[in-house]
Amino acid sequence: MFQKLSLFLLTVCCLYLPAQAQSWQWGRPISFDSAIVGSRYLTHQTSNTWLPLLDMATDEAGNVYSLLLSNSHLKVASQPVSSYGGWDILLTSFSCDGHYRWSKIIGSSSDSDMALSIKASVESGVFVTGLMSMASSGGGHFGNDTTIAGINKAMFLAKWDTGGNFQWLRLPQPASMNHDSAWGYSRPADMDLGPDGTVYLLACLSPGAYEGGNYLVNTLGAHVLKYSSSGQFLGGVVLPITTLSTYSFQYVSSILSSHLRYDGTNGKFIVSGLSGLLGSTTIAGTTLGDHVSYIGSFKAATGALSWLIASNPVRYTPNPTSDITFYSSSSLDARGNIYIVGWATDSAFFNGILFRNPWHLPSDFVMKLDATTGQALWITIGRGGISSGLALTGKKLAITGFYQDSLIYPGGLLTNNPLVDSGDAYIVQMDAATGAVQKMASLTGNSRTWGSLITADRRGNFYVTGSYSL
Repeated sequence: MFQKLSLFLLTVCCLYLPAQAQSWQWGRPISFDSAIVGSRYLTHQTSNTWLPLLDMATDEAGNVYSLLLSNSHLKVASQPVSSYGGWDILLTSFSCDGHYRWSKIIGSSSDSDMALSIKASVESGVFVTGLMSMASSGGGHFGNDTTIAGINKAMFLAKWDTGGNFQWLRLPQPASMNHDSAWGYSRPADMDLGPDGTVYLLACLSPGAYEGGNYLVNTLGAHVLKYSSSGQFLGGVVLPITTLSTYSFQYVSSILSSHLRYDGTNGKFIVSGLSGLLGSTTIAGTTLGDHVSYIGSFKAATGALSWLIASNPVRYTPNPTSDITFYSSSSLDARGNIYIVGWATDSAFFNGILFRNPWHLPSDFVMKLDATTGQALWITIGRGGISSGLALTGKKLAITGFYQDSLIYPGGLLTNNPLVDSGDAYIVQMDAATGAVQKMASLTGNSRTWGSLITADRRGNFYVTGSYSL
């Protein structure tokens, strides 16, 4: 089926609005001019891996930075953007009031280029990590700033300042690594930025000498590599998250799908994810079963596990599936308490909570966890939506996603007409202290809209990016 797919970036200002309403302040389209074929770009998944929308961040000034997959038919703010061939990475920035600032194309002639995470700070800059085929024809390009060619290395960490000026580039993998290892078993998963500008890069690493021989890896598993804001390598920490030693993507996928948050208040790494196929994931000696979702706290200095909460898989014929799924990375408040958004099947039990739905349908949920113990402090459960992102700012948080006919949360209801509207993007704002729903809003129209990512600035604005099909 041929469809035209467009992406949008919206901001929602919630500072001085009545409790009954949200207000969409502005929107900016990012559109593909040519038809796109196949479900890869039209079907929502629980991971951003198969969506053109990859990640989004804001800085203290309210500037927005987003990562998308792009091709030669992409337009940003009505300006055409050319790729280096195949699908590349588009890094683009808008101001808080919606004005286009700058863009960079990161990519090669390969179709496999992929970014995993972006973080931003006015003082520290804009950081991007991902994979790129620098051995392909023409090499790998980081905007018009630098080109790397003729090497098998694929994993990168790059920095620009907030004005789009290139600063530095790190390629952590060993120079002797072959192409299969560079792409299949030695890959970044996520990244976070500390308050002092330190970059924490979560990656699955296979054995080898990384960072010019300064970091030795003996066993396939999870590591956090640390870099200063100026690009200096500061060492790494081994996390006790391992897979079977067999080199197969299904085994390492549990690490590659993980999300990382750095808790600077308590000196912890918060990691959430989904165990790989065949019960391949072991965390600090505990082997998880097939499709087990987990969240754990690890000491940042040593990697030692502080606590772990895991789900139990529900086995449907012919394939098992998790009873709990986390849609995005968690958010942390000033005390290190953790906020997660996810999906639960009927009768699922997780972290002391029994999920029951009178219609026996899955439920969305937002949960706040204690930083020290992981104990659930509150939970808010909704019906009818598929949430795909969560953001926290000050005393409030918001989630975004998609609903088909109606979205129900305690104290709030959104509906649409399924005869003329195949589904809407939404935003739900909650009190971070209690989980009480404060406001709800949807982006309605005569086509399907999907809220995929959400972030927030310190001024209390939420920014949503998503897609709509025509």
